[in-house]
Amino acid sequence: MGINIKDITKKYDNFIAVNRADLDIKRGEFFTILGPSGCGKTTLLRMIAGFNEITSGDVLISGNKINNTPAHKRNIGMVFQNYAIFPHMSVFENVAYGLKARKVSKIEIKERVLNALEMVEMRDQAEKEPSELSGGQQQRVALARAIVIHPEILLMDEPLSNLDAKLRVKMRGTIKKLQSSLDITTIYVTHDQEEALAVSDRIAVMNKGVVQQIGTPEEIYSSPANIFVANFIGTSNFMYDTALTGDPAKILSVRPEDTLIVEAGSGNINGEITLTTFLGECVSYEITLENKEDIEVKVFSKDIGIKHIGEKVGILFPEDKRKHFDKSEER
Repeated sequence: MGINIKDITKKYDNFIAVNRADLDIKRGEFFTILGPSGCGKTTLLRMIAGFNEITSGDVLISGNKINNTPAHKRNIGMVFQNYAIFPHMSVFENVAYGLKARKVSKIEIKERVLNALEMVEMRDQAEKEPSELSGGQQQRVALARAIVIHPEILLMDEPLSNLDAKLRVKMRGTIKKLQSSLDITTIYVTHDQEEALAVSDRIAVMNKGVVQQIGTPEEIYSSPANIFVANFIGTSNFMYDTALTGDPAKILSVRPEDTLIVEAGSGNINGEITLTTFLGECVSYEITLENKEDIEVKVFSKDIGIKHIGEKVGILFPEDKRKHFDKSEER
């Protein structure tokens, strides 16, 4: 089911939480809304779900406007940040809840619940209580409960933010594989840029209620539309020196992994290493340039001998890796 968000706005008194958002989400797409806390991404998701009233604009599913359709009639599966699992019900009963509400027969409920639990590798935990489960297992139950109703659309609001880092990586793989196998249109909300880059077909980056850029993970990372996106997605070095930018109205941006350390005097500018951080396969260097600006450079450990604090180096910004932004945009 394709989803079209047309000029959607949400106001709370004089505060604009979402400002004229336009999104066209394809059938079967894994679409992520990414941005910092308070940017409006969850508000936008809740308007799609029917939990928040729309101030202006339209939400269309398969071409049909659903602005006034109650949430429980939108055939949308929802996975929340806090799981929202019923503590007094078993795993099986939790997953079956939505089917019982839809008056599905007991025989079909059993078949669909066990099938959904199989998909999330929780079938052998069906009779357990939620209190006996780990955070990751509870999230799998929440996911099974969302897909068991065979929703047209799956909405996920920061579903992995309560898990530890290692489990988050594992669960995002589980979610992506499941979404792909079900071919279900999914809108995923997160503030975690790495997570968004890893799971998404396309990403909409939001800030202060406004969609800043929409594109594939590669497009968003390699060709950021503005300073906010360049700074929020990954890490970027920003240089203000006119001698480097070539234009007093421009800011030069280069990613740390695209910035090269060379012999002193043979780059675009010289600098001094002020911090060395060994990260296993790569090394991160903090370097203070001779114009007093600080930058970060990342290099693979095998590609260059470890540099030390106080060492003088040259810095090269390759022409094909440079991005230029207007200084006026920064304000």
